[in-house]
Amino acid sequence: MAVERKFIAENIKKMQVKEFLEKELGRAGVGGIDIQRTPLGTRVVVYAQRPGLVIGRKGASIKKLTTDLKTKYGIDNPQIEVNELEVPELNAQVMAESIASSLERGIHFRRGAYSALRKIMEAGARGVEIEISGKLTGERAKCVKFLSGYLKHCGEPAILYVQHGLAEAAPKPGIIGVKVKIMPPGIRLPDEVLFREEKVAVEAQAEEGIEAKPKVKEKIEELVEGIEDVVATTVEEGAPVVKKLKPEKVKKLAKKKAKEAVEAEKKEGEEGAGVAKEEAKGEAGEAGGNPAK
Repeated sequence: MAVERKFIAENIKKMQVKEFLEKELGRAGVGGIDIQRTPLGTRVVVYAQRPGLVIGRKGASIKKLTTDLKTKYGIDNPQIEVNELEVPELNAQVMAESIASSLERGIHFRRGAYSALRKIMEAGARGVEIEISGKLTGERAKCVKFLSGYLKHCGEPAILYVQHGLAEAAPKPGIIGVKVKIMPPGIRLPDEVLFREEKVAVEAQAEEGIEAKPKVKEKIEELVEGIEDVVATTVEEGAPVVKKLKPEKVKKLAKKKAKEAVEAEKKEGEEGAGVAKEEAKGEAGEAGGNPAK
C-alpha cells in the first residue's frame, strides 16, 4: 500500500471511531475526542460533560467500548481516558448538541438560540455565532444566524482559535442543522496592538534608580559644601547663627520686633520735636535781643 493511501485509511478509521463514540455517548455530552498512537497502543481521550455516563457502573460501559473498538475497528490495545469539561458553555460541540436537543423537544429556534448565546457570552467567550438552517417556520427552508461579540471568520486566527460545533435535529418537518462557532477568552489576536509606554517608563525609572545613587551622593556633597561655605562666611563676618524656631516663637519675636520698631519711631519723633523746640527758642531769643542792643 502506498504511503498516501495508508494515511488516508488511518484518517478514515479515526473519523469512523469518532462517529461511533459520539453516537454511543450522546447522553454524556461529548465535547471532543482525541486519538493518539503510542508505543503501548492507541490512546483515546474523551472530553465529556458527564464523565460518569462514559465510565458506567464499575467501568462496565468503558470496558464495552474498548472491546468494540478492538473487534469492529481493529485498534491495537485501545486505552480510553475520560476528562471532564470544566466549562461546557465554551465548547462549541456541546452547545450545538444542546440547541439541537431543544429543537427536537419543540422549543422555538429563536428562544433556544438566544438562551445558548446568553450562556456562552456569560461564560466569558469573546464572540459567538449560531447558525440554524432548515424548515424553521414553514415548508420553505431558510437559514438564520445569531451573532454576539467579536469573532474571526478568516485567516490563521479563525483556523487556530475559533471552535466549531455541528449537530442535527430531527423534528417532524425535517432535518435542522445547527452550527456553532465560539472564540474562547484569553486569546491575543495579531491585530491587537499593545502599547509598551508604561512598561518602558517603568524600566527607565528602574534604570534611573540604579544610576541615581552616585548622582544623589554628589548632590548631597555639593549641598554640604555650600552650607559649610555659608557658615564660614557668616562666622567670619560675625553674623548671628540662624536657627529653626517654632511658629509660636516666631510670632512672639515678630510682635516684639514690631513693638521695638514702634517705640524707636516714637523716640525718634520725640527727639526731633525737642530739637525743633530748642531751635525755635534760640531763634526767638536772638530776635528779641537785637532791638535791646
